[in-house]
Amino acid sequence: MIADNKIIGIVSWGVAGCTAKGAYPVFTKVGSYAWAAQPRIDDTDLSYDGRADLLGRTPSGGLFQQDSKGTSLAQRVYQGNGWQTAGWALQADLDRDYFQDLIIRDATDGHLYREYVDHSTGEYTWKQIASVWGGYTSYAIPGDLTGDARPDLVAVDADGSVYLYPGKGDGAFYGKVKVVDRSWKNVKIFGHGDLTGDGRADLLVRNSSGVLYLYAGTQVEHTPWKPRVQARTGWNFTSYVANGDVTGDGVADVITRDSGGTLWLYPGTGKATTALFGTPVKLGTGYNQYNLLF
Repeated sequence: MIADNKIIGIVSWGVAGCTAKGAYPVFTKVGSYAWAAQPRIDDTDLSYDGRADLLGRTPSGGLFQQDSKGTSLAQRVYQGNGWQTAGWALQADLDRDYFQDLIIRDATDGHLYREYVDHSTGEYTWKQIASVWGGYTSYAIPGDLTGDARPDLVAVDADGSVYLYPGKGDGAFYGKVKVVDRSWKNVKIFGHGDLTGDGRADLLVRNSSGVLYLYAGTQVEHTPWKPRVQARTGWNFTSYVANGDVTGDGVADVITRDSGGTLWLYPGTGKATTALFGTPVKLGTGYNQYNLLF
């Protein structure tokens, strides 16, 4: 099991395990390349090909997987039934073991649950995430917001206050930290990975008027974002899926669904401006057959 992965350097060359007497290793600094390296560790890559993939749930509870092919999606594959009670769902590797976890809010009891690989048995299992309240209006797991290489959770309450739950790296979270006080009311938050090319996880916030803002990450716990940047207007889509780097270029992307059921890929550019996304790419039609995309 691999946990708490954070790329710091790459061995250029060394002698006898880099520890031989009179010898020394040479490392390549990778800070300038963190934006490209981090998605390979942290993205929702279900098929292990370097691209973030998509899951969809039908009203009857059937779960389907569609793998990214860069700017298109592979044919869907049935993954099982029994998902009808999920009010929302996210993908995130909370324990950094290279196997994606599925995080849901169960509509029947209001609690958060995590499906993950139990390495003692080799089987997928469910466990309640008791460290996070299930009554928030919007959730996101953008990645590492505190600089400790562990995925963190962000949640918005009905009053518009925003809380950061620092991840423990084992599927649980430390106590919440209020990072915004009553100014994000009626917003949708989403995002996974680095949108700006600096190696830090970022967050997207869409208000009730359809204005999209970028909050670039700082990796500072109590002030996790830089001042917001207005990125788009007219973002009145029915679904927003932010699973990370869909195209495989190292920059996080976003998938949206419009009211007609058409799925669109908004490829990230790495620019923290109104040019945050490139020209949208049509991924397919008929996606209103799913009542949950993640």
